[in-house]
Amino acid sequence: MRRLVKVLLAAGLACAGPSTQGPQSVGKGSDSADTDDVADSGDSGDSGDSAPDEPKAPVEIRVVGAYETDPLDGRRASEDRFLVVELTLTNRSGQGIPTSAAAFLVETDKGLQRLPDPLATQRTATPCAATALLASGRDVTCTLAVDLPADEHGAALVYPYTTAFGPLQARAPFQARGCTDCGSDCVDVQTDANHCGRCDNQLPPNATCLAGTPTCTDAALSWCTYQCVDLKRDSAHCGACDARVGPRQVCRQGMPACGVTFPDACSTGCVDVDIDKQHCGMCEQPAPNNTQCVAGEPACPTTAAPDLCGDTCVDLLESAAHCGGCDKPCAGGESCSDGACVQREERTVRVSCDAVCGSVGLVCKAARARFAYSIWAVVFDQDCDEVPEISGYHSPSSLDLPFQKVICDCVAP
Repeated sequence: MRRLVKVLLAAGLACAGPSTQGPQSVGKGSDSADTDDVADSGDSGDSGDSAPDEPKAPVEIRVVGAYETDPLDGRRASEDRFLVVELTLTNRSGQGIPTSAAAFLVETDKGLQRLPDPLATQRTATPCAATALLASGRDVTCTLAVDLPADEHGAALVYPYTTAFGPLQARAPFQARGCTDCGSDCVDVQTDANHCGRCDNQLPPNATCLAGTPTCTDAALSWCTYQCVDLKRDSAHCGACDARVGPRQVCRQGMPACGVTFPDACSTGCVDVDIDKQHCGMCEQPAPNNTQCVAGEPACPTTAAPDLCGDTCVDLLESAAHCGGCDKPCAGGESCSDGACVQREERTVRVSCDAVCGSVGLVCKAARARFAYSIWAVVFDQDCDEVPEISGYHSPSSLDLPFQKVICDCVAP
C-alpha cells in the first residue's frame, strides 16, 4: 500500500507550482500531517514485507543562516532594519520551480507573513535569482532580504507550492542574530568585516569575519595584532603572535635563525665571522686591537702600516724592528729602506750619495735630496751618482726652494 501512495504522490506533482491558496504545511518544520495521514491510511499491507523509506517532501528548504542589519550594502531599510536569510532550496517535484524572492514568505514572531524585498535581495552576496527556474532533482543556495519594522522578528521561512493533492508549503524555522548599533549603522558584528566582533573593528582585505572573530582568507596565514601574518616567516610573529626574533635574526619555519647577512650564531648573537672583529674567522676569536677582520683573517686597516706582526700593524718596508719581515730588526743606528737595513748618512753640502757612502766604506743603495724654505719643503729621489741641484721646485707654493741636505742610504759592499 505504501508503494501505491508513492506512485500517487509522484503523479500528483504533475500539477506542482507556486501556491496562491491557503497552504498546508509539508516539509521541514511542517505543522500539518496531511501527507502522513495519506501514508498511514494504507499501512495495513502484508506484515511480512519490509517497510520502504518514507517519501521525501517534493520541495524542501533549509535555513543556512539569518541575521539582522541596517544598512544593507549602502541601502537603508525603509522600516527599521533588514532581515537577511541564507537558504538552500531542494526541488523533487518533477518540474521546475521559481527561486525569485516573490516565491517566498517570511513568518514573523507576530504570526504575520511578509514578502522579501526584491531590490534589497539583489544587494546580498548570493541573491536568489529573479527569473530562474530550479530544475527537479537540483538544489540552490541563495539569500533573501526582508524589510522588518522594529517590533517584529523573523521566525520561519516559507515556500508555498501546489500539487495534485492541493496547496502545500515547505517551512523552515530559524532564529536570526540581532544587529548591533554602530553609530549610524546597525550591523551584524558576527559577520561584518568593518565591525568584526565590535564596532569599528575593520579588517584588512585578506581577512573575513567569522562568528565575530577575524579570520584570514589564506589558510597559511594567522591573525595577529590586526593583520594576517605568516608565523613561519614573520620576524615580528615567529612561531606565535608577538614572538619577535632577536637582532640580526630572521624567522625560518617558525623558529628564530641567523639570516644571509649575518649567518653565524655566536655568543653575542648573529654575526658574520668574515668581518666581525670579536669573532674573526670563528666564534669567540677576536682580532687584535687596531686591526680589522677581512675574509675571516685579522688585517691592518691603513696603507701606512699594512703588515700585521703579532698584534701590531707595521710597514715591513720601513720598520726598523720588522725590516723585510716580522721580527727582523736592524742593528743599532740603522734604518729600514725598502725592506732592507741601511746606514743612513746625511750631508748639507751638494754632493752625490756615492761619494757620501764611499767616505764611510759603504755603497749607495738609495739617494734623496731635500729642498726647504720656511714652512715649505720637498724631497726628491735621486740617482746615487747624482749631485743635487741648487734649488727644487715646490708646486703648491710655486716656489723654487733652496737645497737643504742630501740623504743617503748606505749598505755594505
